[in-house]
Amino acid sequence: MKIGEDKLYVVKNIKEFIESILTRNEMYFGKGFTFNPHIHKFKEEDEDIIKLLIEIYEYKKVVDDMENYSTYFTKILKGKKAYLTESNLGRFLRDLKDRTIDVTINGKSIDNVSFVKDDFSLDFNVETKNNKILLKQTSDIAMPISPGGKYFLYQGKIYEPSEELIKNYKPFFNQFLKKRSHEISFNENFSEDVASFVLPALKKISRNVQVDKGLKNKFYEEPLKSSIYFDKQEDNIIANVLFKYGDIEINPLANENKKEEKILIRDIEGEKRL
Repeated sequence: MKIGEDKLYVVKNIKEFIESILTRNEMYFGKGFTFNPHIHKFKEEDEDIIKLLIEIYEYKKVVDDMENYSTYFTKILKGKKAYLTESNLGRFLRDLKDRTIDVTINGKSIDNVSFVKDDFSLDFNVETKNNKILLKQTSDIAMPISPGGKYFLYQGKIYEPSEELIKNYKPFFNQFLKKRSHEISFNENFSEDVASFVLPALKKISRNVQVDKGLKNKFYEEPLKSSIYFDKQEDNIIANVLFKYGDIEINPLANENKKEEKILIRDIEGEKRL
């Protein structure tokens, strides 16, 4: 099995490759290619093969995780229980249509749970306190119920959100889970990163991001423009790209640490497109 763009690379570890797809993490193949599940898509004729490999991987994982089994099928079907893989769970949830189910997760029973294929709404608050920037999720924490993080229990419903929401919410959720808290704190020295990375990500996944007045007054926005300058060095032509926000010019390849009274909210996605 090979994968790539202009040049094909041998998939030396199919298990790690499938895990890369499921966890949406990058996988390095060589200098010319790093597989990124958020960017790279498979050809339509290859989709069924990839789905088959995922099912084989998931069934194997279920079997490996279970104990005291005598045969394969006694592991998958055990008494009143059927052990579902993530893809099986998705088929089951979609087959519910307008019906509801009773679920027990982490010992907590919840009745009349419906399935929603849509993004859930999240609320956040951002404020400064004791030289720290505090990010707090004021709505409930969405709890993933499958290993790949594709399905979430949130406010009494099981959601299958968009990949865009999962990609942007996952870093925050992982930190909430790690700290066992609804809060994440940043040193005020990272105000520029909060302005240009954290707040734009929050706005993509939240219906309501409250930023305290003192912090909001420190931030400002300008439209992104770009300039390209060409220099000749011996027989080579060097192109230098500069990002312009009003009167400010930023060289993306230079390590600039200019401190200003106000903090620019950079259009990071726009810069990447340029």
